[in-house]
Amino acid sequence: MKSIHLNEIIDELEMLMEEYKTYFNKKTYKITSISTTHLRKAEDVEEGELDTFPDWIKHELVEAIAILEDEEDGQYVELPSKFQVNEYEIMKEFSFSQDAPIQSHLLRTIDGRGAFRRFKDEIISLNIEQEWYSYRRQQLRKIAVNWCERNSIKYMDDK
Repeated sequence: MKSIHLNEIIDELEMLMEEYKTYFNKKTYKITSISTTHLRKAEDVEEGELDTFPDWIKHELVEAIAILEDEEDGQYVELPSKFQVNEYEIMKEFSFSQDAPIQSHLLRTIDGRGAFRRFKDEIISLNIEQEWYSYRRQQLRKIAVNWCERNSIKYMDDK
């Protein structure tokens, strides 16, 4: 029986970008990311028009068309988006997990514009960067496990 390494999903969740959607193919057990631009373009591509595109775009458009046409089969399942992962909430939870002086300092750091940059700078200056990345990975692991179970996807836990 096929299964995917949980770390593959976690690695994808770590690299999410707003302008890409990431899909898991239930038949091949492969993960692919497609730009939202190419997904939109794939909706308008006429038959025979694919050959007018460079090979690297054509490949992505073929995959995008397969994803868009897959509504009935359910072969492609979208991974959680950057918004669903909610990095800000993970930073906030991490902050609350710290002892009082560091906790209040981190919570002030993530308030307002530039929170992500300030948070990163602060965890480095507080020498808790490794602790943060371990915590973040654990949270992404929970999201990945939940996603696999919701979508009936077999996985191997690589802990």
